[in-house]
Amino acid sequence: MGGLIELSKLAAQKAIEADEAGDLEEAEKWYMEAADSLLRLVANGVPVVEGFSSKEQSRISAAEYIARAEHLRALRTQPGSSAARSDKRAAATPCEASTSSCDVENQKTAAAELRVQAARDAMSLEARGDIDTAVHVYEGAIAGQLCVMQALGPSGQSMGPAVSLLLDELERLKLQQPKSGLEPPGSAPGLLPTSTPAPAPVPPRSSELEHTLRGDVGPNSGGSLPIVLPPWKTQPASAHSLGSTSSDTGIDADACASASTPPIIRGPPSRSTTPASTVPGKLVAPSAPSATTSPALPTAFLTPQEKQVLQRSSYVAGQVYLPWLPQDDVDQLSQPSLFSDSLLVLSPSQIKHLAGWKRLPELAVKPVLVHSINAFTVRQTLVPNCSFVSSLCCCALYEARFNRRLLTSRLFPQDAHGEPKINPSGQYAVKLHFNGVERKVLVDDRLPCDAAGRLICAHSSHSSEFWVSIIEKAFLKVHGGYNFRGSSSELDMYMLTGWIPEGVPVHEQQRVMGTSAPTTLSRKLAGSFDAEKYWTRLRDGHYLGQCLISASTTALTEQEEKVLGLVERHAYAVLDVREVCGHRLLLLKNPWSSVRWNGPFSPGDTKRWTPELRRALNYDTAKAQWIDNGVFWIDWRSLLTYFAKLHFNWNPFLFKLPEIAHFDWPFNASEARKDIFSLAHTPQFAFTCDNRAKAAGAGAAACMSVWVHLTKHVLQPQEENEDFIALHVFERPAASAGKQVFYMEEATRHGVYINSPHLFLRLDVPPGAQQNFVLVVSQQDRTSAGSFTLRVYCTAKIELRRIPNLYRYEIGPFAAKWPVQGGRLNPLRFNLTVDQTTEVCIRLEAPKNSGALLQLEARAAADHNGATMLFRPGFCFLRENIGPGAHSVLAFNYEGIGGLPAILRIGSSNCTVSINLSPLPATSIS
Repeated sequence: MGGLIELSKLAAQKAIEADEAGDLEEAEKWYMEAADSLLRLVANGVPVVEGFSSKEQSRISAAEYIARAEHLRALRTQPGSSAARSDKRAAATPCEASTSSCDVENQKTAAAELRVQAARDAMSLEARGDIDTAVHVYEGAIAGQLCVMQALGPSGQSMGPAVSLLLDELERLKLQQPKSGLEPPGSAPGLLPTSTPAPAPVPPRSSELEHTLRGDVGPNSGGSLPIVLPPWKTQPASAHSLGSTSSDTGIDADACASASTPPIIRGPPSRSTTPASTVPGKLVAPSAPSATTSPALPTAFLTPQEKQVLQRSSYVAGQVYLPWLPQDDVDQLSQPSLFSDSLLVLSPSQIKHLAGWKRLPELAVKPVLVHSINAFTVRQTLVPNCSFVSSLCCCALYEARFNRRLLTSRLFPQDAHGEPKINPSGQYAVKLHFNGVERKVLVDDRLPCDAAGRLICAHSSHSSEFWVSIIEKAFLKVHGGYNFRGSSSELDMYMLTGWIPEGVPVHEQQRVMGTSAPTTLSRKLAGSFDAEKYWTRLRDGHYLGQCLISASTTALTEQEEKVLGLVERHAYAVLDVREVCGHRLLLLKNPWSSVRWNGPFSPGDTKRWTPELRRALNYDTAKAQWIDNGVFWIDWRSLLTYFAKLHFNWNPFLFKLPEIAHFDWPFNASEARKDIFSLAHTPQFAFTCDNRAKAAGAGAAACMSVWVHLTKHVLQPQEENEDFIALHVFERPAASAGKQVFYMEEATRHGVYINSPHLFLRLDVPPGAQQNFVLVVSQQDRTSAGSFTLRVYCTAKIELRRIPNLYRYEIGPFAAKWPVQGGRLNPLRFNLTVDQTTEVCIRLEAPKNSGALLQLEARAAADHNGATMLFRPGFCFLRENIGPGAHSVLAFNYEGIGGLPAILRIGSSNCTVSINLSPLPATSIS
């Protein structure tokens, strides 16, 4: 709470200074900051704030700050006033209504609605036994009511009896709270230090206040986020600790009881879907989740290093998106005034049509967030985000079809039944999955409109329904604004749902280095694309509700677009997949809600639409010809001809517990070498898949499936992504399982370098086999550090381990040059001495076009202990177990060119060993 306390002091000081200087807008802003900080401190259990005698005094002071802010706003917005004339923002955004201009009765009505809703939510929580959260709801509601009363002055006194009832209920609930017994005797747990630390250089905006409650967040010279997290159970520091799981939550219950903030947990959203139940020989749709339990994966431990990774990745393009916490599910986002976030950058098409920004009450008489979840009501407009709107359509269809809250569970605030509801303050939170975990994205309800008052962002065809627009705004805020450059549907769907993304190219493609989109060479099916296999996966995955699907078109000429009715490089939502009457058909939706397919099985194709087929699909061709809503049937063969890529997102509950690792990859210029020569400095992970038991049972022989998903944390989403990353797979024998790999050519499966923050691959372990894998993260021409999250899903339990650098006790680097006289028989010579038996790893780096070879020999025995078998370009290494005494290290240059540079590094697995290395005179080997 320290950061919030200092913020309240700083805000009050700046407000008074600006007020005295006559800067009304600045003073108003800081008064509201000070009030908001005080109220949140009180609501979060700080009993006495320095400078105030009681909680009530803190509330009264906050109300006074709000009243002064409203008074200043009224002065600024008075017609003809100099303040109003100078308020350019007010002139530019006429749709923003200040609280002072609202009718008193409207404010009272809004306050009454908040009281009723708070009471309902608290009663529901109390009935479920969640007393602590019910208390939190009442405290937030009371703080807001007191602020409104003070702002209304004498007119607000009539609210007193109603607020007193809330206070009575709050006191009653507090008596039911169990005593934690964690307060130190003889001291008030919330007392603040008497000294006043220096204020932060840049205080957060109102939109960041809630983030500040969970830690002092802001930019600093080190680039890290000093977020204060509660105590955790921390695993012992060991090479095998990463990713280990437990049947419990992995959280120290006693520590959490004393923490002001619940800890971050890893796993899917609290309202995730359950896996489909299956019966041999029969496909069965997913069963409904229990009304009392949330089907969530058990959480895994976070190491201190992983927590730091997630903290740093919270800061994206100047905004802070903290990990979603359990308390966020019940946060009502109440505040005494309208919430205003920074306006998003618009796309060029929007700028041409923009007339202003309007809030939800200005767009509809009785706005609602969700009227009915329906894929057919979602419509894309002027923002080039077809991939995202198609994803919304797929999610909406899933929610309506299976009655699962796949989308609505991500929009807040919510009522006691989990339904998203209108927030009078205009603030909404959307839970999105990016940079490793679920994160909280706050937005206001201002939406761009044209001169006719129509929305120029994605919206629902129901004029009073706004879930589409609010979720889109949160998504685009993370990506930098409405000037979104486009993405890939499976990646957008992953951000919406956390379901495993898989992009499958249909055609042969060539990715051009430095560009984000593939160039289609032909409409020939890609060699790796098995049409029969993918049809089966697509059909069964859709039927079972375990897969969300979309498809994107290939490059088309203008004439082809006109004839076919397709839009080039455009994403379409797949709404249905059917195999009927001998045809394989898919129901697609253009997110524009117009422009549809004109080829086979289009509405005008009377030849193929037989009466039998129309009955089977319940399709009225006559009606479809009259109404173009962008929805159409297309056959599988045509889709494979004109669509370049299929986008799948798979339910993670299809697998056992995923193994997760959040990690940093630091950058050291001295170690920056192309991975094709050396993998010494790459992150590496090991796991073992044992499929022997499955093959032992009669009829149980089947491949074990392993899916790997790597994500790179993106901190500047609008910058061109020039980081080309790949994931290489090594299959290792039992003797070297879990050991670091160095040579790229030993890879079982070479990854393809792409400039996407997401990589996906699948591995199959045949029945009766036990395989040891090493995953290596690689990047071409790396110039900066990065953070990543690796998820490994398997149909059986596995353990993912970060491969440590066993030879981390290193001496070097030693720079040298091969003798001028050159010659393959004139190596560099070094004297290596150790004082005890130890295993050493010697690494030699040379120019990339020069072959290098290492040899180690014991001086006394005069024979070769070991040597690298072949000359390798640019890099070679040698691992040997050597005894105490003197040894010779020989570094050979295949070309025999004198003067070439070389770098030698020697590492040991023993921290107590003494290693010395010194050059020896060059001697020719005869």
